[in-house]
Amino acid sequence: MISAKKENYLIEKMLSQSIMIDNTKEQKNDPSSIYIEEIIHFIYPDRVNALPLAESDAIFIWVSDRSAITSKMRNIAEWKNDKRNVHIINSTSEIIGMSGVNEYCINEETEGCLALGYLNSILNVERYMPFFIESTDQTFIAFKQSLRHYSADRVSRVSGLNEEMIIKLYKNIRCSSQSYHLLALNSRLTECAIQTARSICLIPSVDVNFGEASSVPILFYSSVIENEFGMKINQQDQWGVISKKIDYSYVGSKSSLLFNEEKQRRVLFYDWDFADYFDVDPLPSIKNMCESI
Repeated sequence: MISAKKENYLIEKMLSQSIMIDNTKEQKNDPSSIYIEEIIHFIYPDRVNALPLAESDAIFIWVSDRSAITSKMRNIAEWKNDKRNVHIINSTSEIIGMSGVNEYCINEETEGCLALGYLNSILNVERYMPFFIESTDQTFIAFKQSLRHYSADRVSRVSGLNEEMIIKLYKNIRCSSQSYHLLALNSRLTECAIQTARSICLIPSVDVNFGEASSVPILFYSSVIENEFGMKINQQDQWGVISKKIDYSYVGSKSSLLFNEEKQRRVLFYDWDFADYFDVDPLPSIKNMCESI
């Protein structure tokens, strides 16, 4: 659980960040956009850019903050009309109900459980092995083992989404030639919120198209997403996942030492540096979800 001292530090740090729009108006970032930026950099230490949305054929929008997506309805309609498959995973109390958009209504704060269920279906059920992972990688083995808690039937009980719809969602993610994940999450700084964002951000890592390019197919509501919707952002922030000047040279080092491995990983599934930074478990996990099933 995040300590009160750590939570206050992170909140103050996040709220102190800002971006410049049109070079005239300073606008505070949503706190969730700041910690999502940092989460992405921890997971993908050598990937610092977002893949252009134009390269996607399917867009998956994870919504826990209704206000974050309301003003973007027109843009979602444009994506749909541009022959992109649009899917909304909605954990708010209101159905969005857009024509031609696949909507999956789930229980509050269960997006992470759904995301980890997808990773389990790929890595344990299908037994897919990412080409950049060695079969002896102990951190990856531990990660795979932890995912067994998130079987389709257990995810169904927690999320409220029936197994048939879960399998349909997973198939749509898996079968897209280039899927894109847009996070419209609330800014509550809790362990569940951080692990939820982390779990969703890990989804592209098991995509068969996850190649060598230094980019990730993830956007989030606030700084980066506004650029996609036509607003002007400083060039230095354009498509930047990490725009702040922070030393991340230590990323991945502690876990490597614990497992007696001296190598830089392309994706960090199990990360003690992440755990220390956010005061959460080193493995992606939704503890209250596990305890309730």
